[in-house]
Amino acid sequence: MHLRQATPADAAAIWELRRLSLLAGCRGFYPDDLLEAWAGGPMPADFAQHIRGHWYLIEEGQQLLASGTVNLDSGRLDGLLVHPEAFRQGLGKWMMAHLELLARQHGLDSLSLDASLNAVPFYSALGFEGGETGFYQSPRGMTLACMPMRKSLVDTAPQG
Repeated sequence: MHLRQATPADAAAIWELRRLSLLAGCRGFYPDDLLEAWAGGPMPADFAQHIRGHWYLIEEGQQLLASGTVNLDSGRLDGLLVHPEAFRQGLGKWMMAHLELLARQHGLDSLSLDASLNAVPFYSALGFEGGETGFYQSPRGMTLACMPMRKSLVDTAPQG
């Protein structure tokens, strides 16, 4: 397995990973019709442009197993996705450790994200803190319950 930076050419594979990860990981936490609408549909035309910058992949051979990105201006994390066949194998933790290291190297003092309800325990175990359930407005027009979470990078050791 190896971790590498993504390119716009990876967009379709990341979009498919997104679909598989959401359908498998979020089932039971959101109504099926909402989950299907959120995960389904064609890849937006501008999605490949979002891959530029600090989006990373974990692959084994030609199979994409995990992805994630961090905005090094804001500390915002997104796109942490793991293939269902690789759930609970440490790939999400590996990706988070990598993204946190990048954030620290760029002098960020915190990371933030909107965790899907199924992912709150994962992020909590990595030192993220949340408060009240909030709502995420999907670019696809859906409103989903989430947990806004934040992790301070000041005076803390990397976890992961």
